[in-house]
Amino acid sequence: NSNSSSSNSSYSSSRSVGSGCMSGGMASLGSGGSGAAHTVRVCVLGDAQTGKTSLISTAANDTFDERPPPVLPPVRLPRDFSPDGVPMLITDTSSRPEDSAAVELAILHADAIVVCFDARRQATLDSIRTDWYPRVQAVKPDVPVILACCKSDLLADTQDGHEIQAIRERVEAAVQDLSHVEVCLNCSSHTLRMVTDVFYYALKSVLYPLQPLYDRIEKRLRPLCVRALKRIFIMCDTDGDGALSDAELNGFQELCFKVALQDDELQNLKHVVLAKMPNGVLDRGLTLEGFLFLHVLFIERGRLESTWAVLRTFGYNDALHLSDEVLDRLQWALPPDATYELSGGAVEFLRRAFAAADEDGDGLLTWHQLERMYSTIPPPMWTAEQWAHVLVSGMYGQAHKLDAFLLKWHYAMLQNPRATLAQLLYLGVGGPSGAGADALLVRKTRRRRDRRADLAARNVFHCYVFGPRGCGKSSLLRALAGSPAPSDGCPEQPAAAVGYVVLEDSTEKVLVMSEIADDIISEFMMLQRISGGAPAGGGGGMGGGGKARLSSSMPDLTRADVAAFLFDCSSEESFRAAAEMLVAVSTAAGDSLPCALVACKDDLGMAQAMEDEVASACLELAVPLVPVSAASNELSWLLRRLVSMSIRPEGYIPITPARRAQRQFWRQAGTYGLAAAAVAATGGLLYYLYASTASTSQQRADSQQGHDVHGGPRSWSSAAGSSGIGAGGGGNISGAPAGGSAAAAGGGASLSDGVASISSSLSLLGQSFGFSRPP
Repeated sequence: NSNSSSSNSSYSSSRSVGSGCMSGGMASLGSGGSGAAHTVRVCVLGDAQTGKTSLISTAANDTFDERPPPVLPPVRLPRDFSPDGVPMLITDTSSRPEDSAAVELAILHADAIVVCFDARRQATLDSIRTDWYPRVQAVKPDVPVILACCKSDLLADTQDGHEIQAIRERVEAAVQDLSHVEVCLNCSSHTLRMVTDVFYYALKSVLYPLQPLYDRIEKRLRPLCVRALKRIFIMCDTDGDGALSDAELNGFQELCFKVALQDDELQNLKHVVLAKMPNGVLDRGLTLEGFLFLHVLFIERGRLESTWAVLRTFGYNDALHLSDEVLDRLQWALPPDATYELSGGAVEFLRRAFAAADEDGDGLLTWHQLERMYSTIPPPMWTAEQWAHVLVSGMYGQAHKLDAFLLKWHYAMLQNPRATLAQLLYLGVGGPSGAGADALLVRKTRRRRDRRADLAARNVFHCYVFGPRGCGKSSLLRALAGSPAPSDGCPEQPAAAVGYVVLEDSTEKVLVMSEIADDIISEFMMLQRISGGAPAGGGGGMGGGGKARLSSSMPDLTRADVAAFLFDCSSEESFRAAAEMLVAVSTAAGDSLPCALVACKDDLGMAQAMEDEVASACLELAVPLVPVSAASNELSWLLRRLVSMSIRPEGYIPITPARRAQRQFWRQAGTYGLAAAAVAATGGLLYYLYASTASTSQQRADSQQGHDVHGGPRSWSSAAGSSGIGAGGGGNISGAPAGGSAAAAGGGASLSDGVASISSSLSLLGQSFGFSRPP
């Protein structure tokens, strides 16, 4: 594919094959491209007799078939067709109306489209605009389109170039507003001219797509491409002076293309930029305008692989977003007892970014300054509309103090860690391919089911705020954000608030409070009543899942570190509703969520009967009661209390009916276990006493028998000199039963004492269980 033949034989928007980027390194075709990992499918369309089948057959066999079949089956081009062996599958189509369904299916599965027309038949060119291009857009709008002007050998018979020029003008007029047409090539299957180029450009349009980078009609870079290239420029500008020096430019070249530029090549590069854009080069080096101009030059000269090599080196995918390979370096599927927070390095980077954006040094960033800072993010995750219902401490209308700026990032990390990491990387931290992404986040432990977790190392805590309508939830959120009353730029009904809380030991923590909307609470409580309450034991555990957790609108309770249940201390109905919510929510959270009852409007006072009822409920549920009054500015003490409960939650878990039933179950199980152990021990003791008694009796019988055996000879020897043989023998023989009887009597006494002792123990054990002693 020579440069000369490609450029001379192509019409509008042709992309010639050059030989290097930044006048140096050649980017390998397909390196990092989306098409390198799978077969690229190309669908060939066009009117009848335009040369579709001959084009495919000639490209596959490198010979011209005089009598091709009407339609070829799918043809796979050999791997050596492309420079790095990307497989291609080409699908031929029929132009008959009855085959339109098969044509649409082929378009749907295609990565690129080739539309053929006859160089001598104007109607086939017109049908591209009126028929084929609209059909492609209707089925697959973003697929690249290559035009093939077939049978160009017939044009060679003309003696002058007027016909070729006329065809060129007609093609340009036909495709001037067809944005997805990337190139039109002049080819001939009969002479094998530019046949392989057609499919080479189709492959190239898949591996290095034009659409995400450049608007061919407007002749300018697309906004996402500008944002990406600006981020790359900022990351390569290591000294932050707004220009790439020769050393920085060479570092960029070596990183992306593995080839360094010589001094004369650097000077030539600058001269090219200066010739078209005087502001593109300063004494300090290449400016952002010059950097962008170079990439426009590459694209217009058909060197899209150079720009894509740069983008993919810095982690971008074909949609010009950071790829999943970059973002998924971290594990996002965390267990319920783990969460991510911004690391100290990330916070320090954000401080520096704030200082750099604060050009006037007033300690405030306007929304316009923030937009300039976020100009490398495509687009920012949090827009002004998305922040409209979040109160942030340290904001003055649309102006941000440093605290408010950091608090927004803490809030974003709590809500969506993966997207927030992407935003940080877009700002230019974490390395070209995100290799330093894991240093931007730190994994922290959150509350556990066993409630034995010291969470003092955490910096960000999340509180869910429940309560009946009109109890003061919004006032609590405004107190956290330092906005005591609705004002311009502050919502009347905020959904969340974020602010700093200073504890008694002077440590500073971030507290996020999310108000659970009244309709969500009502739906949750209605479903809880219908289901009859959560089952004993908490149902779904840490994540809910029990019957009380049927509401799909209820936020995930595993994301809460503490819950505050507010009620109006002048209304008994308000208190009972809050207490009912506390029981239902705590049960749905698996009885592992620390909770507090908050008596709002304490300055109004509480009736004695209601005070007794509240005290009784708090004692029964074992939850703290925190009286507050917005009028007396006591809410700061409540915020510190909530953070302290989040740090050490084990003493603030409500004893709900489900938890009490669970405790009773385990208490009875333990008691029955002790009883079983006692019975087993008693059986063992009985067996031991029986075995020892039998052993003692046997030993005494054996001893007496031995005594009789030894006494016989003495009697016989005595008989030799005495006549008392019979008396002696008789006494010995009669003594044996007497000894045995005594032994038996002694064993019987020991057994009866053991049985009496065991019977007494069983009687006492039975009385402890409430059993009467059997007769």
